[in-house]
Amino acid sequence: MYLLTEWFGSFLVDERGTIVDKRLFPKDAAEISARLRSIEAGETLQEETELAAASEQSVIVREERLSGLGELGDAEAPKIDPSRFGFSWALLAQASTPIQVERADEAMTDPEHRVIQAVSALDDLNRSINLISLRVIEWRKHVPTGGEDPAPLTALQGHLDAMLSSKEGLEEFIRYEIVETAPNLANIVDPLIAARLVAQAGSLKRLASMPASTLQLLGAEKALFRHLKEGGSPPKHGYIFQHSQVKTARNRDRGRVARAIAGKAVIAARADHFDGEEIWPLLQEKLDRRLKEIKEGGK
Repeated sequence: MYLLTEWFGSFLVDERGTIVDKRLFPKDAAEISARLRSIEAGETLQEETELAAASEQSVIVREERLSGLGELGDAEAPKIDPSRFGFSWALLAQASTPIQVERADEAMTDPEHRVIQAVSALDDLNRSINLISLRVIEWRKHVPTGGEDPAPLTALQGHLDAMLSSKEGLEEFIRYEIVETAPNLANIVDPLIAARLVAQAGSLKRLASMPASTLQLLGAEKALFRHLKEGGSPPKHGYIFQHSQVKTARNRDRGRVARAIAGKAVIAARADHFDGEEIWPLLQEKLDRRLKEIKEGGK
């Protein structure tokens, strides 16, 4: 039995994806915001505790914060439609907005914390944008040609437009902050990738202390867990895959390209953390030579 939590409630789901039991959250933006904050803080919700206690079978959870309620496992979560239980996407937007504002405020303290919080806020924003975009698209399919959008749909589109604008501003903020905080790393791997690496590691110091092989797989933790549990091919790259040189490399070369970039990225992070010396032009020159060797068929 799997214990899953969505923004609108917690659910017990069997192996076929059937909902066996549930605890829905109140249909109130402030109440939902409070629960989202608790989840973000790593806390267990009362609804989750109640469901785990009520289950007659052992419970499997997908989040570390719920490890006290059941065995930690990795399972494909079924899609649960909030409208099935009377929850609207507009309500999610209302509940998410104050959290995003708070995160933006928190991101104005120390440089690394600003980067980490801003990356987390960007992830939340992207999830909200994707969910609400799909809902707006589906809703518009049912508006008669030439007809006016219903007022709630217009309001939802307004929320979406505001979030898209916030995303652009947040990405610009992240680019600026990471170049100020870790200029060598930002220039070697791209500012947004650099910010994600620092955020995933937890700090620039931790990133600088990692071997290149670990940095290479940051962002691929779920794939690595599946490999260790189920076998099959191990992941070759995480966030590093977003680097243009990895994405455009031949499939057979992507692992080597990712290793080359990760190796220089670790050196760049160490320079940023320990002495602040600008070494990225030299690193880039060496990286370009190595990538050329790989492209030409060298080992």
